[in-house]
Amino acid sequence: MSQTNWPSEPLLQQPAFKVAGSNPGSRENALALANHAYIRAESIWKSWGLTVEDVMTLSDKFWKMHMDPIAWHDGCSITVMTIHLNLAIGTIGTYAKDRPDLQKLCQDMIEAKAFGQFCLTEAGHGLDAYNLETTATLQDDGSFVLNSPNRGASKYMPPTVPVLGKPCYAIIWSRVIVKGADWGVRPMLVQLNDGTHMCKGITSKLIPTRHGATPVNHAITHFTNVKLAHGALLGGLGEKPASHEDFLVAIWRISVGTLALAALAIPALQISSYIAYKYSARRLVGAPNPVPILSFRTQQIPIFTAVAQTYVMTAFQKYVVKHFTDPASPHQVRHAFSCIFKAVVMEHSQTSHFALSERLGAQGLFDYNQIVTQF
Repeated sequence: MSQTNWPSEPLLQQPAFKVAGSNPGSRENALALANHAYIRAESIWKSWGLTVEDVMTLSDKFWKMHMDPIAWHDGCSITVMTIHLNLAIGTIGTYAKDRPDLQKLCQDMIEAKAFGQFCLTEAGHGLDAYNLETTATLQDDGSFVLNSPNRGASKYMPPTVPVLGKPCYAIIWSRVIVKGADWGVRPMLVQLNDGTHMCKGITSKLIPTRHGATPVNHAITHFTNVKLAHGALLGGLGEKPASHEDFLVAIWRISVGTLALAALAIPALQISSYIAYKYSARRLVGAPNPVPILSFRTQQIPIFTAVAQTYVMTAFQKYVVKHFTDPASPHQVRHAFSCIFKAVVMEHSQTSHFALSERLGAQGLFDYNQIVTQF
């Protein structure tokens, strides 16, 4: 029988099979969970007393917040928090010195009166984001018209759907067109929605939730003839087109996020090693005189190795942050530090998480034991 003609194929049209492997209420559940994630995110940064100045200066408080174990109570909340604080406020604040309107917006965002997003990648452009196709065309009156010229140019992943009835503003990285000429990729500040409805000319389509992780309300965002005031262009037009180097400097907060989010692997590994240790200490085997499985070297080595790694990673994080925040360091060096830190920490942490999960036997596969939900 040909494998292209399975007798079971018609079953896929039956209701019982249409929901297999997915949540039939995934959209509603994802939106509800996203609302809770924003509430949790706000609670976390406010518990730290974070200010706009902390975000802009990359204070010790900013970095310590990204080592807080509470982040692993809900990975979605830390995702939206980092986008909101680091990418949105961090980027807008860079251009706010002589812009009272931007200063007020940053303050509204830190107070959670409004939410921020950062829309760089597109459906057709991920790692090659510099080749993005979204356009912001300069008009004769100084305004701009924002467009996604095709479906591949739609912004991909940023969670732009309305939440909690609060307005959302985003930095839309766009190719600025001046009299038909390409003036490079620039940041445009755009209000996406009012917290309930999308703004005119902007659509946001929720994409399917990712399994194995707390869902973020990721979306595909499309722009059709969206009219923007001249001030929407952050940093001004300048006298010449923006170069690739200008683009890399402008998106430097991505490197901040790379370092900050990678640091979350440290509390994750601390939590996992603690869980594995407690389980191994109380799990008894053997008869008639049972002993804890922690007495076996096969349990001790992965657990104690993970604990040792957390101490080394913590010291490494402090070293990298010191050099990353050095004003004398060029952005290429900062980027290198963040990438190296992420590569090293994620490799060791992920490997240790798998080893620790295996030490818990069947119980290591369940969400409530947390380890498998972190990586």
